[in-house]
Amino acid sequence: MKGLSNNNPKMEKFLGISEIQTAESAIIRYIQRISYKTEIENLETKHSILNKSTIHALEPFCDDQDGLLKVRGRLGRATIAELV
Repeated sequence: MKGLSNNNPKMEKFLGISEIQTAESAIIRYIQRISYKTEIENLETKHSILNKSTIHALEPFCDDQDGLLKVRGRLGRATIAELV
Protein backbone atom coordinates (compact mmCIF):
# COMPACT_ATOMS: atom_id res chain seq x y z
CA MET A 1 0.00 0.00 0.00
CA LYS A 2 1.32 3.41 -0.88
CA GLY A 3 2.48 5.80 1.78
CA LEU A 4 3.05 3.26 4.55
CA SER A 5 6.75 2.55 4.26
CA ASN A 6 9.85 4.61 3.56
CA ASN A 7 11.99 1.49 2.92
CA ASN A 8 11.40 1.59 -0.84
CA PRO A 9 12.73 4.82 -2.40
CA LYS A 10 10.62 4.24 -5.53
CA MET A 11 7.40 4.01 -3.53
CA GLU A 12 5.08 6.99 -3.98
CA LYS A 13 4.22 8.91 -0.83
CA PHE A 14 0.69 9.90 -1.83
CA LEU A 15 -2.45 8.12 -2.95
CA GLY A 16 -3.59 8.68 -6.50
CA ILE A 17 -7.03 9.92 -7.50
CA SER A 18 -8.23 6.47 -8.55
CA GLU A 19 -7.12 4.97 -5.23
CA ILE A 20 -8.97 7.65 -3.30
CA GLN A 21 -12.11 7.15 -5.41
CA THR A 22 -11.95 3.38 -4.93
CA ALA A 23 -11.59 3.81 -1.18
CA GLU A 24 -14.44 6.32 -1.07
CA SER A 25 -16.78 3.95 -2.94
CA ALA A 26 -15.81 1.07 -0.66
CA ILE A 27 -16.57 3.13 2.46
CA ILE A 28 -19.93 4.32 1.09
CA ARG A 29 -20.86 0.77 0.02
CA TYR A 30 -19.98 -0.54 3.51
CA ILE A 31 -22.08 2.11 5.29
CA GLN A 32 -25.00 1.57 2.90
CA ARG A 33 -24.95 -2.19 3.51
CA ILE A 34 -25.16 -1.55 7.25
CA SER A 35 -27.86 1.12 7.01
CA TYR A 36 -30.00 -0.35 4.20
CA LYS A 37 -29.30 -4.08 4.40
CA THR A 38 -32.89 -5.20 3.76
CA GLU A 39 -33.44 -2.74 0.93
CA ILE A 40 -30.24 -3.78 -0.85
CA GLU A 41 -31.02 -7.49 -0.44
CA ASN A 42 -34.51 -6.92 -1.90
CA LEU A 43 -33.13 -4.98 -4.86
CA GLU A 44 -30.43 -7.57 -5.57
CA THR A 45 -33.01 -10.37 -5.61
CA LYS A 46 -35.38 -8.30 -7.79
CA HIS A 47 -37.96 -7.91 -5.02
CA SER A 48 -39.69 -4.63 -4.28
CA ILE A 49 -38.78 -2.32 -1.44
CA LEU A 50 -41.19 -2.46 1.48
CA ASN A 51 -43.53 0.53 1.75
CA LYS A 52 -42.37 1.10 5.34
CA SER A 53 -38.79 1.71 4.16
CA THR A 54 -37.56 5.26 4.70
CA ILE A 55 -36.23 5.36 1.12
CA HIS A 56 -39.16 3.69 -0.65
CA ALA A 57 -40.51 6.96 -2.10
CA LEU A 58 -37.09 7.81 -3.57
CA GLU A 59 -37.20 4.81 -5.96
CA PRO A 60 -33.88 3.23 -4.90
CA PHE A 61 -31.79 1.00 -7.17
CA CYS A 62 -28.40 -0.70 -7.03
CA ASP A 63 -25.98 0.62 -9.61
CA ASP A 64 -24.51 -2.31 -11.54
CA GLN A 65 -21.23 -0.49 -12.21
CA ASP A 66 -20.16 0.44 -8.70
CA GLY A 67 -22.59 -1.54 -6.52
CA LEU A 68 -23.77 1.58 -4.73
CA LEU A 69 -27.35 2.18 -3.65
CA LYS A 70 -28.72 5.16 -5.55
CA VAL A 71 -32.11 6.86 -5.79
CA ARG A 72 -34.13 8.36 -8.60
CA GLY A 73 -36.39 10.53 -6.43
CA ARG A 74 -37.99 13.65 -7.87
CA LEU A 75 -35.34 14.14 -10.55
CA GLY A 76 -36.26 10.80 -12.08
CA ARG A 77 -39.73 12.15 -12.78
CA ALA A 78 -38.58 15.58 -13.97
CA THR A 79 -38.74 16.55 -17.63
CA ILE A 80 -35.06 17.39 -18.03
CA ALA A 81 -32.48 15.95 -20.35
CA GLU A 82 -30.08 13.45 -18.81
CA LEU A 83 -26.56 14.80 -18.48
CA VAL A 84 -23.79 12.53 -19.72
